[in-house]
Amino acid sequence: MAELGSLKINNPAGLTLNTACTVEDNLYLTAGEIITSASSLLTLLAGATVTPGGGSSASFVSGPMAMMTKSTAEYIFPIGNTVYAPITIQPSGSSASTYKTRYMNSAYSPLTFDGTLTGISDDEYWEIERTSGATALDSLKLSWDTPRSDFSGNTMTVNNLTIARFNGINWIKDGRDDWRGNFDESGWATVKPHTEISGNTTFTFGKSTTLSVNDLHIPDTFLLSNAYPNPFNPQISFSYQLPHRSDVEISIYNLKGQKVDELVRSYQNPGTYTVTWNSGSLSSGVYLITMNADNFSSKQKITALK
Repeated sequence: MAELGSLKINNPAGLTLNTACTVEDNLYLTAGEIITSASSLLTLLAGATVTPGGGSSASFVSGPMAMMTKSTAEYIFPIGNTVYAPITIQPSGSSASTYKTRYMNSAYSPLTFDGTLTGISDDEYWEIERTSGATALDSLKLSWDTPRSDFSGNTMTVNNLTIARFNGINWIKDGRDDWRGNFDESGWATVKPHTEISGNTTFTFGKSTTLSVNDLHIPDTFLLSNAYPNPFNPQISFSYQLPHRSDVEISIYNLKGQKVDELVRSYQNPGTYTVTWNSGSLSSGVYLITMNADNFSSKQKITALK
């Protein structure tokens, strides 16, 4: 294993590692890809930095890389594979841990999914493995800089995506939907899978509830529209509008007052939004859509028929 103080790449043709190496101080990514493999793993030691932070589309690590963490700060993995597709992991604890990540711009087989999804990406996935240290809760940040499609060849846009996790048999919905459409000016959005990264976990994009926004018209008031069709099986759609930027929470409850799904929890721009909810494996019965935004609150009864 090669032990390096710093490593710099400034060659558009790229660099292929032929042995595993560690970087103690700084990884400089100026131009070109650093190509790694399982036997030539690149590991950043605790305290090592990446310049520029997180890499860029001009220079990143193509293949697996590992990073040691020692705090609750954000750790950016500048990874990709032909395209730049970084991940940011933020441990909830400061105990020392080591994470290994890899991005693949291909399908992860099998492409089967359960009733929580209506489609799955067939052109990319991320693998994240905690290889040592204490278990930690993590969050991910994904960039939106390439078009995506599902296994049927349908375009997957920011309006119809959620995070999916492979459970060893099927892909299942594992992300909250409130991040969708909330990309910043640089094309980034925070995506928070529910699953704690404690072993080897595989994520990709999936199609679940549909959320879209029309910013061409700014509404005058808050509104939760009537859902349709009602009764429904298994999907129902509704719109809501915001007259100004607001903290929005929209959830589904059963008549016992138990939350069965959370559709939106985010700070959103003014506009009109549309949500399509899939009841999945929930039983027939009456449910409540609840919306809270600033001082506005609204509820609506919907009936699921199976």
